[in-house]
Parts: sequence; C-alpha cells; structure tokens
Amino acid sequence: MVDKRISELDPAGPLTGNELIELVQQTGGGLGNVRSPLAAIVDQLALQGPPGAQGDQGPQGQQGPAGPTGSQGAQGPAGADGANGADGLSGADGADGDNGWSPVFAVVTDGARCVLQVIGWAGGTGTAPTTGQFIGTTGLVDNIADAVDVRGAQGEQGQQGPAGVDGANGADGANGTAGAPGPAGPAGPAGAVGANGANGADGVAGADGQDGWSPVFSIVADGSRDVLRVTDWVGGTGTKPASGKYVGTTGFVDAIVDGVDFRGPAGPAGYDGSTGATGPAGATGPAGATGPAGADGAGVPAGGTTGQVLAKASNADHDSAWINPPQGGGNVARTINTQGASYTLQLSDAGGIVEMNVASANNLTVPDNATVPLSVGTQIDIAQYGAGQTTIVQGAGVTINSVSSNKKLFSRYSTATLYKRATNEWMLTGDLVA
Repeated sequence: MVDKRISELDPAGPLTGNELIELVQQTGGGLGNVRSPLAAIVDQLALQGPPGAQGDQGPQGQQGPAGPTGSQGAQGPAGADGANGADGLSGADGADGDNGWSPVFAVVTDGARCVLQVIGWAGGTGTAPTTGQFIGTTGLVDNIADAVDVRGAQGEQGQQGPAGVDGANGADGANGTAGAPGPAGPAGPAGAVGANGANGADGVAGADGQDGWSPVFSIVADGSRDVLRVTDWVGGTGTKPASGKYVGTTGFVDAIVDGVDFRGPAGPAGYDGSTGATGPAGATGPAGATGPAGADGAGVPAGGTTGQVLAKASNADHDSAWINPPQGGGNVARTINTQGASYTLQLSDAGGIVEMNVASANNLTVPDNATVPLSVGTQIDIAQYGAGQTTIVQGAGVTINSVSSNKKLFSRYSTATLYKRATNEWMLTGDLVA
C-alpha cells in the first residue's frame, strides 16, 4: 500500500490512480483543506500524455560554479632518502678546551636574582682556567648582569601549612625610656606630727670675738653720703683688730660703697627765725704774733701726660693720680697706651685706649679695685694690633661679664670695650671668641 501524505506529494511528478484514490481516502472525501494541491495534481493528469520515445541529448549546459574545496587528504608515504650532498668547507678552529677541567660553582645574588659564579676548577691538567666568571645564556660571561637567574620564575604560592608549635618565650626586652612625669595628684591628708628628732650635731665654732676691743669711728664722706670708718680700737687685750673697715648693714665691710649712710633722710626745714638786732661793732683787737710756718703740704704727684687730670686714687688723703679726662660730647683726642707684652690696667688707662702690639699670645689683666681703684663707670677700649691673640683676664676677686663668657679678641685688628659697673665687676663687649 502506498503511504504518502499530501504534504509529501510532488506536484511536478506523475501521480498514479491508486495514489489519487489513496489521497481521497485519507481526506475522508473532504477536499477542502487539499483543494489547491489536488487541483494542481488534476491539472497535471489532464495535460500529461503517455510517455514518448527518448529524445536526443540536448546541448551541454554551462559549467556550474566550482564546488567548495574538499578537506586535505591523508599524508602520503615518505619518499626514499636522497643522495648525500658534497662535504662543506672546514669551519674555523674552535676555542681551546679546558684540558679536562670542571668548573666549581657558587650561587651569588644580583639584587633579586641568584646566578652561578665560577669559584674554582677541578680534575684538569696544566694551568687551571680563570675564575670569577658567571653562567650566561651563551656560556661563561664576565658581567654579572649578563648571567642567567638559576631560580626560574616564581611558582604559585602553595597552600598554607599547619601552624607550628609555639616557640619558647624570648628573653625580656630592655626597659624603655621613662615616660614624662604625670600630673601631680591631689594632695593627701596631712599626716600626724612625728616625734621630735634627735638633737643635731654641734655647729662649727664662730669666729673669735674682738677680745674686749671697742672700735673708734670717724665720719668719712662718700659722695653725698656719710659713713662710719673704724680708725682705731681701744680697751681690749691681745692683738688689736685691723682698722680701715666701714660699718655696713651686716657688720664691718671692706668697700666704702657697701657702708651705711648713718645720717638717715633729711628732716623738714625749720621755720625761719626773726632777724636779731645788729650789735655794736667791737673794737679792733691788736694784731697777733706771726704763727710758726706750717708743714709742707702734699705736692702734686709726678708724671702724667699732656691733657691728663688729677683724680683721687683711693679714699686716703692726698692719694691722687693722673688720668685721662672723662669723655664728653665732641671729638676729643684720647690717649693710646701701646704695649709690647702682657699688661695689667693702670689708673692712667681710664677713658683711653690700650693697644696690644704683641707677636705671640698675650694677656690683658683687669686688677681688683683694692689694687687699682678705677672709678665705677670707667670705660677703656682694647685693640689687638699685633698678630698674637689677646685674652682679657680677670684679676683676683674680679668678675668680667661677656656674651657666652667669650674673653679673647677674634684676630688681629679686633677691638673690645671694658666698662666698670661696680666695685669689682666689669662688662666686656666687642669682637670676641671663646
């Protein structure tokens, strides 16, 4: 039985009667859904006659387009070996061998790389090759930068291994530096009063008393002040104490400037009294006898230079010396005292210039007030004219204040200034070094 569906029929091919019957039976006599293909088949049956004789072969049609290239076939069997070619030219002589020497290598680092370096040779004969070369891509190389990193590329990180056993505790580290003190805490409550301590050891014995001596004073002037000076001692036993000291706030003092002005502040002026009557003129008395000639007075001290003036050298009577006059306004010539060796200031240097013209290191000494009583406020300039460095030296009991305690003139032609601000205290300024 022919089993074909309508959709499988070829409208262009022949259709047998049995096929048409089968087609009608399949549709159950209803041709509504196959009307178009059935009409085509009926038209085909009506036009198609009986098969005729085979006609002559028609002319060859045009060549169709080339088909797609097929896949490559399997490789054929290998051909037979060809004949050997002629021998080539001999190559250049190779480098001498190492006579059986084998290199001994060491691994050295080149930054993050590890390379092999020849550190010796073993097993050969004759002279061993040189060492120190490295393994490169073409053999031994001289430069470590051309050597091959023997480690290869870093591999992937492996899995973390199990935790190791805890090691023993390390030794204690050194104590760190102490931190800054914290703020003071609040004061605690006062403790109970402790028991009285044991008596302390006896103090040092005081200075010896005056053995019954009583001072005899005289009033001496110190500018506008009046102070008491010890001129003698009476009524005691043994050696008499020294005289010449002054009464100060704490006892006897050596310097008059430390003496106390015993007069106190001046009281208010009293009221003017009334003018008394003029008394009668008295009679002229007889001329008195000529008195004896007085003792010769103290003379002017010898020495001095043009322009200098007399000044008191101490508080003692008739103790005077020649000094340069105090400097006022205007351009007043000053005395230059040139010295060729170390030197100690004198009264005559007051207000002048001391010039140290010394070839080697030298000192300029400022004496104490008791030795050379220069007045407070005295100013003296110092110049280093020579090559030898000049150092300003403090005499016994003298204090010289300067920046950073520098008291050496810096170099030749450096200058400095001294001025006296107290009995044994001076200020020093200028071109100074330590």
